[in-house]
Amino acid sequence: MKNIFDILNPRDCCGCGACVNSCPTGALSYSMDEYGFYRPQIDNSKCISCGKCSRTCPECNDLPINQPLDVYAAINKDFAVLTRSASGGIFYALAESVIAEGGCVFGAMLDGQFQVKHICVEKIENLPLLQKSKYVQSFIGNSYKIALDKLKNGQKVLFSGTPCQVAAMKSFARESCENLILVEVVCHGIPSQKMFNDYVKNLEKENGTLKEYIFCYKRKILNGMNKFLFYRTERIKHVKNWPQDSYHTFFMESKNYQECCYTCKFARAKRVADLTLCDYWSWENYHRSDFSIGSTVSGICVNTVQGKTALEKILPKLNIAKSSFESLSRHNGCLIMPTTRPLLRNSFMDEWLSKGYPFIENRYKKDSRFRILRSHLLMLLPENLKIWVHGLRHGN
Repeated sequence: MKNIFDILNPRDCCGCGACVNSCPTGALSYSMDEYGFYRPQIDNSKCISCGKCSRTCPECNDLPINQPLDVYAAINKDFAVLTRSASGGIFYALAESVIAEGGCVFGAMLDGQFQVKHICVEKIENLPLLQKSKYVQSFIGNSYKIALDKLKNGQKVLFSGTPCQVAAMKSFARESCENLILVEVVCHGIPSQKMFNDYVKNLEKENGTLKEYIFCYKRKILNGMNKFLFYRTERIKHVKNWPQDSYHTFFMESKNYQECCYTCKFARAKRVADLTLCDYWSWENYHRSDFSIGSTVSGICVNTVQGKTALEKILPKLNIAKSSFESLSRHNGCLIMPTTRPLLRNSFMDEWLSKGYPFIENRYKKDSRFRILRSHLLMLLPENLKIWVHGLRHGN
């Protein structure tokens, strides 16, 4: 039978690792392409042409998909949990519920070397490792294998990740899904670990050794919270809005994603996951009486009966309001279609490889100096004035 290299165009590989996990002989292992995205590599001397890799690949196979049954806007009632979360704290409530039942949770963490990777958590006190967004491709390792072993031993498993990673887990588990809860985070696209490493090196050159980094940091305001980038070095602490930072701007402008993100087959209304979580952008237009100004509200798409059951268990922990898919997707386009590929994406990525991160960083600072200044000045406004302006914009 054909292996994954015989049937999958490298441009369509999402680096999910399903093929590596499925190989019974160890013929497949992880490598990185020139841009630093994870890719499989093969040792042909070990390949027995069993075809497991191609049968497991979520890009090569169609999985069952479901139209959302219900859509909600929600936030966690626990302010401490909400503060530690990138959005509304829904993932934490789900994960806490699964662990309380003796289960385990898989998700992405940023380790001490600022590498993003999937890990398994079985204690509630370790859940903060999986909270908050990480704008880097997560290294899966053998997470699917570990999860399947736990499922076969009767343990409940919550697996979280990007839509392609969740689809890979679904494909890998096959029929062993009775105790599996799949929770995806709506994804615009993923930059590579290699680019983030270069960004960190440049940041350390300017500010000293990096000690802490938070992609989505919340700062308390008078009536809710705002989201920022936070990092701490041996010399300084910085809280920035995304236009003040080159890496975050490249991410927000979709310049540094892997190629297949722009044609993602999982960015559509019908989903593989049991539950889809996302930021509920512009929730004020639909739920202004349900949440306070400045709240970081999550959108929840319940796609399966299994997802509905999981959500029902945590309802006492949430402030939740019924919503609609039309309202949620109107401000979150990747619920229905992939991110549009920038025309200059290739030239940008190639320039980074050939000239280095300091070059694209300095050019960004030069070309965007007025946007950076504007963002800096907005951060200096008194919080009560921000609240007032925010209320005017949304008719409150």
